[in-house]
Amino acid sequence: MSERDLPPDPGDVASWHSYIGPPYPADVTEALLSMADRAVELHPGAAVLWVARGDLIQLQSEPAARWPLAEVERSYARAIEAEPENAIGYEELGIWLDIASGPENLVGASADQSPNDRRDEAARLLDEALLLGAGPHAFSARARIFAETGEAERGLALLRDCPFADHEAVITMIEEIARGDWNPE
Repeated sequence: MSERDLPPDPGDVASWHSYIGPPYPADVTEALLSMADRAVELHPGAAVLWVARGDLIQLQSEPAARWPLAEVERSYARAIEAEPENAIGYEELGIWLDIASGPENLVGASADQSPNDRRDEAARLLDEALLLGAGPHAFSARARIFAETGEAERGLALLRDCPFADHEAVITMIEEIARGDWNPE
């Protein structure tokens, strides 16, 4: 019996997070997304629940009208509002904005925004996440942005000096940057 087989305790954030949070299922259902909505309705001050909601919306096989991809950004922003001293919202929103900043992916951007505007915002959010003690994925994402903007050496230095230098995500990003995979075109 998995954690998702048991209904969450309505008053317990950890119970909700066990139900809607990672590890995420391969198939994100409408029922699970509805549970995520219920979780943040009951616990609007819990950043981990807002992040889980954003993650689940990203993982939908087909974006539903009720949960468009713009809701990913909104969920991560709400995580920051809920707990401004918690790195998780900054990290997830920064990574999302970097991913969404490609010209073909300007999710949630205004008509006059360029990909670099979103990337600059992503860099700022990731810098804040790092100051708040974020993990290896934030370091990797920030280093990738350095490389994408022509500062590969700065990105490599960040990764080599970070407290997660032996983490798989960091090692992989070092290799990718060193190969030039993230150099600006």
